[in-house]
Amino acid sequence: MTALALAVSAALASAWPARSWAADADGTGRGQVASQSRRGGRAGAPRQPVDQPVDLQLAPALDLPLTTQEKRELPVFGSSQRMTTQPTQNGPVTIFEGEAELRKIGTSLSARRIEYWRDLQRVDAVGDVTIEQAGTRVAGPRLQLQLDSGKGSFESPTYDLTTVGVRGQANRIDFEGSKLMQLFNGSFTSCKPDNEAWRLEARQLDLDLERARGYGKDARFKVRDHTLLRMPVVMFPLNDARQSGFLFPTVSINSRSGLGVTAPYYFNLAPNYDLTVSPQITTRRGIRLGNEFRFLTRPAQGNVRLDYIPRDSDTKHARHSYESTGIFSRVLGWNGAWNLQGVSDDNYFVDYSNTLIDASERSLPREMYFTRSMGDWNMMVRGIRYQNILEARLAPPYEKVPQLQFTNNKVDLDGFDLTTLVDLTQFRNPRPGAVEGARMVVNPQISYPIQGGGWFVTPKLGLHASYYSLNRESTTGRSMSRVLPTFSVDSGIVLERDSRWLGEATTQTLEPRLFYVRTPYRNQDDVPVFDSAATDLSFAQLFSENSFTGHDRIADADHLTAALVSRQIESATGVERLRLAVAERFYFSSQDVTIPGQPVRVDRRSDILLAAGGDFRGGHSVNAGVQYAIKDRRVPRLNLSYRYRPGGRKLFNAGVRYQSKEYAQWDTSLAWPIASNWTALGRINYSFLKQNPANASTATTKPGLVEGLLGVEYAEDCWAVRVVAHRFVTTTHKTSTVGYVQFDLRGLGHFGQDPFGILTRNIPGYSLPDNNLAPAVRYYGYE
Repeated sequence: MTALALAVSAALASAWPARSWAADADGTGRGQVASQSRRGGRAGAPRQPVDQPVDLQLAPALDLPLTTQEKRELPVFGSSQRMTTQPTQNGPVTIFEGEAELRKIGTSLSARRIEYWRDLQRVDAVGDVTIEQAGTRVAGPRLQLQLDSGKGSFESPTYDLTTVGVRGQANRIDFEGSKLMQLFNGSFTSCKPDNEAWRLEARQLDLDLERARGYGKDARFKVRDHTLLRMPVVMFPLNDARQSGFLFPTVSINSRSGLGVTAPYYFNLAPNYDLTVSPQITTRRGIRLGNEFRFLTRPAQGNVRLDYIPRDSDTKHARHSYESTGIFSRVLGWNGAWNLQGVSDDNYFVDYSNTLIDASERSLPREMYFTRSMGDWNMMVRGIRYQNILEARLAPPYEKVPQLQFTNNKVDLDGFDLTTLVDLTQFRNPRPGAVEGARMVVNPQISYPIQGGGWFVTPKLGLHASYYSLNRESTTGRSMSRVLPTFSVDSGIVLERDSRWLGEATTQTLEPRLFYVRTPYRNQDDVPVFDSAATDLSFAQLFSENSFTGHDRIADADHLTAALVSRQIESATGVERLRLAVAERFYFSSQDVTIPGQPVRVDRRSDILLAAGGDFRGGHSVNAGVQYAIKDRRVPRLNLSYRYRPGGRKLFNAGVRYQSKEYAQWDTSLAWPIASNWTALGRINYSFLKQNPANASTATTKPGLVEGLLGVEYAEDCWAVRVVAHRFVTTTHKTSTVGYVQFDLRGLGHFGQDPFGILTRNIPGYSLPDNNLAPAVRYYGYE
């Protein structure tokens, strides 16, 4: 038989509204609606001027808001091998038999037999029934459905939520609209049918597609048909949207805290702020309550974290830590930020830290600053204090209480660039007997950039004036002043030519650069050192006027820096395939200004700096930096790193860091597949320094492991497991070991303590396997 096609409902009584939103000129997106009928007639002119382009706002999904009456009036299209119409008490019924199909906007139905009541908007279907609507596909032997409301019932169905990538089956599914399904004796999984590693079963399982969440009663979590967990009630998200409720509990192992179990609860208080409460119980420390509050408002955003231990079972005392960071803008014309940190005792991070970074904290800042623009001037008001713990108590940093700074930048004033800095700071130090006081700095600089097509010359003249008012007498009294001029000239040339590198067309550059600085000598022995320190030799430092940080020491200078850089830039992609650089400074006089306790430089030449880097084909990349002392024929500093990433999840890093008498470490990390679905994870950071470091705050004073990580990851399409052990130094002769076990169930959530932050920090370039849920198909089921 030939197939029949029949429109069984009248056409729409009114034109279909197609809405397009035009962005306002202010960029807020609050546009005017322009209606257009299906026949192409123009219902109304937009308020936006016709000479401006209309910007359409993209929608993440096709959503046609319709009233119940509009839904009833939508046309229904049917096709089958045989069709009959019969009168009944409830109006005529149209019967489709043999490869029957029924379609309405948003719904597509197929079966061996379909009965359609037009007046009731009801459908009964039997025999290999399949319905697709709102990104959901359900199949089974029998269906009853109200087309206008989306309510109905399906017997013994299987379902596939294509928009969230999960599927399952049930004895019965009741539709409470197109966005809500109630499963009775149903199951839920994101695994493929031929490899169902896990599933969630429940006596009743509600899947709310609109709110993207699931709710189950009398639930069982099964792995390979074995029940691992029974839950009277279970709630879980169907996507990554924020929802209030219990997060999956985590189990942690720490050598200093013991075995710990955490059951966090997430409060989705509002779209722009939330709270996570994480009670934890450990075998060695007792109860620990963690809280994190996050907020995002128009003037400010940030977070507040508070950990509280009512009574540490080991120390027999209450302990706590807190941290709050954030930024704000346009508050009465001010912008700014804050960073507030503190702990109850010196050993808090030693006992509770899970990372080397946390364990190495010594001076915890309590800082806040405000900035404001006033015409061409910018003003900053800042205050910073510290809580110093452990060895930082012996040499605490100076606190700025407060600091007031003004900056001004003017560009191209008849070819001149002018910058001005005015800084007023009150310094305080908690160490008994420390010099304290106020400092005022005025530092104007004027330059005249001269540029050509491939060259530049920039002469600059600066004046550094400072005044000190101290809390005690010195050889010059309680106050002192200093005025020093600085003259510099920076110049360079950029030459290019066509070349070839590793068989590819490239542009090769040759970039010589000269930088000269002249600053006269002034005796600064009586000037206190509040915030100055000697800088390490580097490419950036070679091209700066002062070899000290801060404003307390202005180095006497009469030297010339020469550098040469060459690059190989791939013509087709712009990728820098190779970079080579060499630089050296030549001194025309000895240096007399220094930091107390540090030697005076007498050499006429600096060490040579060599640098190389390249992004080679095949996944190889190299970065190297070498400082070579010509006089002593030795290498005071060395940094080498190599990365091999051939593709997939293969990753290998290796490197060496060395600085004479300070540190000497080699570092190797990898994430490498070792079998089907298995990936080995590891890192070794080993110190081979054979003498005590000059820096007293360094934790390791003899050769040994600084930080190590060993783990394994198994990942399939719908689940993954990670087991990681992390060991690191906390203080001298003390280490901590943390264990992580995590089960990642795609579509359901995570069980266990998340090691992702530890892995990404310890294995540069590491990323989680791509087992996220399938993205929603925008026009799925829109027949």
